[in-house]
Amino acid sequence: MSVIDDFLAHLSLTDLGDDQFSGFSQHCAATGHLFGGQIMAQAFSAASQTVSLPRLGHQLSGQFLRQGDTESPVYFRVERVKEGRSFSHRRVSASQGGRCLFTLDATFQEDEAGLDHGECSPVTGDPESLPRLEDFDAEFIGPGPRQLFDFLATYSVLEYRFEAPPAYLEHRDRPARQRTWVRAKYPLPEDPALQRALLVYASDHNFLRTALLPYRSRVGKEAFQFASLNHSLWIHRQVDLSEWLRYEVVSPVACHHRTLVTGHFYDLAGRLVATAVQEGLMRLASEGGLASEVV
Repeated sequence: MSVIDDFLAHLSLTDLGDDQFSGFSQHCAATGHLFGGQIMAQAFSAASQTVSLPRLGHQLSGQFLRQGDTESPVYFRVERVKEGRSFSHRRVSASQGGRCLFTLDATFQEDEAGLDHGECSPVTGDPESLPRLEDFDAEFIGPGPRQLFDFLATYSVLEYRFEAPPAYLEHRDRPARQRTWVRAKYPLPEDPALQRALLVYASDHNFLRTALLPYRSRVGKEAFQFASLNHSLWIHRQVDLSEWLRYEVVSPVACHHRTLVTGHFYDLAGRLVATAVQEGLMRLASEGGLASEVV
């Protein structure tokens, strides 16, 4: 099975009937740990499969409750909270071994013509001319970074271009903002719900790590506790990941062992396609952290 077919099979899940689904989260860079972006995309996929086209998901809000593992299946139960004239609302719980790992609320709407205005961010430069992930090969030093490189270079269905070294490679302290370009590596089925689920997955890549950029000189020297707490995404316009999207991310604040990151996806015309927000736990183990994670 090809990389893209395997990924899409994991994303589509197994339909168990009665709005219940199951699947494995194995497209992860960290050994044994689930990638939040994947379980979030799978929950969104489960919700989407209970909503009839042409309604498409336009908003989601998820809460990360516990870590899961890649060896056991994850079960997704969908609750049909509302079926209104214009909107559908779904609530999803993802569990493993009888423990709830993640919850998701998502809303769906048919695309309708209406008032239209929005922020525009003109494109400057050509993403094709920017460094690829493979151009940073020699900088992925050590077991953790090397495993991340092998995953992204071999198993990721997304291609990335960088305007500066990504946060997981940066060694110097710099402002908490980064800009990444992303698109699909392989041809995708003409399925708008699938495109949106893949955007959910992409929205969590290298996202919370933006908040670590002012402290990168300390990462690796001091133990950090670092974890996603929640994630929200609003999809404003049609999604086409066969074309480049620019992902601009900034962390405007960190305090009380929590940090916030916000991200905006723009298409090549400079139109705002989607907005993401995530809150995370971020603290030095010496300042009260009980455990550390590789970041």
